[in-house]
Amino acid sequence: RLARFRKHLWSADGRSFLVVGQDAKGTQGMFRVDAQSGEAALVLAKQPGENLELAARSVDGKKIILVRTVGKVQRVSLRDLATGVEKEFPVGVATTRAAVSPDDRWVLFRTSETASRSSRVTVVSLADGSVRHRVEVRQPEFIPGFGGLAWSPDGEHIWFVKASDEAKNSFVLWRVPFKEGDPEPTGLSAERLRDLSF
Repeated sequence: RLARFRKHLWSADGRSFLVVGQDAKGTQGMFRVDAQSGEAALVLAKQPGENLELAARSVDGKKIILVRTVGKVQRVSLRDLATGVEKEFPVGVATTRAAVSPDDRWVLFRTSETASRSSRVTVVSLADGSVRHRVEVRQPEFIPGFGGLAWSPDGEHIWFVKASDEAKNSFVLWRVPFKEGDPEPTGLSAERLRDLSF
């Protein structure tokens, strides 16, 4: 069994979940945990000096989105859980949380660029890895990096949170059409709004 773990992602059938953790022998990495017995099986070992995070799981439960960080170098990839094959996404610097579209074709990331002092809502195709920045804001405005992204149930809109340096605790909920159109505020705001879900 695991000595410690963080952030679980359930399987499609609810019989198991994936975590990043450490077992009693000191092995670190991604484990599959049986929901009934609590027994854990190593799926992917963490490399020395690497920080490994589970960003999201595909709707069909067959793939996992991983974020690996070593020093200042970050890699975001889609891993097939059956084969272990990974496809890397060129998204730049991304947060360790993501949101997969209801049709299992796209994934949202909050990405950032130091040079332009900007944060973005970035859409990546799970089929070919193509990248599209759907929203970009620059300081003093910013898109927070913790769970502030979600798809509408029909997949037609992207919901995101925006704040500013002048009022860092006042987070405003926005939405933007997935295909084309301008972002618009919803009129809803809350202190430290996070973990959007529908």
